[in-house]
Amino acid sequence: EAVGGGYGHLLDEFKHFLQDNIGNLDKETTYQLIMNHGRMDVMLYYAELNSDYDRLITHHVQRREWTKALDVLAKTSDAELFYRHSPIMMQHTPLGTTNAWINASKANPTLLDPRKLIHALVRYDSSNNPPGHQANQAVRYLQHCIKNLGCKDPVVLQYLASLYAKQPDEQNLIGFLEEHGGAGGGALDLDYCMRLCTAEGKREARVRIFTLTGRYEQAVDAALELGDVELAKANADAALDSEELRKRLWLKIAKHAIAEEGDVRQAIAFIEESDVVKIEDILPFFPDFTLIDDFKDSICKSLEDYHRHIEDLTRGMEEATKSSELIRRDMAELRGRFGFVRAGQRCGFCRGPAMATSLYLFPCNHTFHATCLFQWTTQHYLSDVDAQRARQLLAQVEG
Repeated sequence: EAVGGGYGHLLDEFKHFLQDNIGNLDKETTYQLIMNHGRMDVMLYYAELNSDYDRLITHHVQRREWTKALDVLAKTSDAELFYRHSPIMMQHTPLGTTNAWINASKANPTLLDPRKLIHALVRYDSSNNPPGHQANQAVRYLQHCIKNLGCKDPVVLQYLASLYAKQPDEQNLIGFLEEHGGAGGGALDLDYCMRLCTAEGKREARVRIFTLTGRYEQAVDAALELGDVELAKANADAALDSEELRKRLWLKIAKHAIAEEGDVRQAIAFIEESDVVKIEDILPFFPDFTLIDDFKDSICKSLEDYHRHIEDLTRGMEEATKSSELIRRDMAELRGRFGFVRAGQRCGFCRGPAMATSLYLFPCNHTFHATCLFQWTTQHYLSDVDAQRARQLLAQVEG
C-alpha cells in the first residue's frame, strides 16, 4: 500500500507538472516520452490539457469506445473533426452521431455543411440503432437541415429524395417532391427524381413528377397504368391551358374504362364530370353489341342540349337579321341628311379652326378634327393592344 500510495503521489505530481508547464513542452516529444513508458492514462490527460480532441477521438474510436468518442466530439467546434470521424461513428453509433450533429448545428447553425457529411450518411447502418429507435437517422438529420436550417443545397435535397425513394411508403417522397420541386422554382432536380422513381418502382411518385413538370398526358398514362382513375382525372383537369388537350385526356380515360375495365357506366359518368366530353365522343369506344339501355339517358340529354343550342343559334340569327334591317334603315335615312359648318366653328377638342383639316360633323352640330377624335377615342375606349392595332389600320388606310 505504501508503494501504491507513493506511485499515486508521483503520478499526481507529474500531472501537475504537465499542467503547469503546458506552454513550455513540445507536444510531439512529450507524447512520445509518455507513450514510450506505456502511460495511456497520462497521454489522455495530456491530450485533454492540450484540447487535442482529434487524438482523443481517434483513441476512443480505435477501442470502439463510442460513447466516450461522442463525449469528446461534443466538446469541439472544429468542423473538420466532425467530417473526419463521422463516417465510422455513423456506422457504429448512428443515433448518438446524429444527435451530436443536430446539437452542434443548434449551437452554431453554420458550423457543419450537410453536403460534407453525406459521405458519413452513406455509411449509416440501421441495425446499429439502439432498441426502440427505428427512425432512419440519415433521414432525420437531413430533415433537420432542410426544415430547421433552411438548407437548399441541391445535392442534399437529392440525397434525401434517394432515401425517401427506398422507403416502402411513397407518401414521404411525394410530399417532398411537391414541396421542393414544384412550379415555384424548387431546387430539387425532378429529372433526377424521375430516374430514382423509375429505378425504385415508385409509380405514384412518377405520376406526381409528370404533374409538377406540366406533362399531363404522361401523367394520365402513368396513372391509368397504376390503375388510379381518380388521379388520372385530376391530371386531365389540370391541363387548363388547352381545352383540346383536356378533351383528349378525358377521352383516353373513358377509353381505358371501356376497353380495359369493360365499365360502360363509368365511362358515361365521365360525361357528367367533364365539361369537354360528350356522348358522341365516346360512342366509338363502345363494343358493337353494347345495350343502349346503359347510355340511353345520356343520348337523350345530348340531343336535348343540341336542340337548345340550335334554338339559341336561331334566336341569335333572328336578332342579327333585325339589327341589320335597322342599320340599313338608319343608313338610308342618313344618306339624305346634311349639315353646315360655320367659318368660325372650332374643333371640340383642340379648339382649332374646324375646317383646317378633315373633320366629323355630328347631328348635334358639334365638329371634331378626325385626328383629334381618333386620339381621344383610342385613349379612353381601347386597350393598349387595340389602340396599337387601330393605329396600324389607320396608317394602312391613309397610306
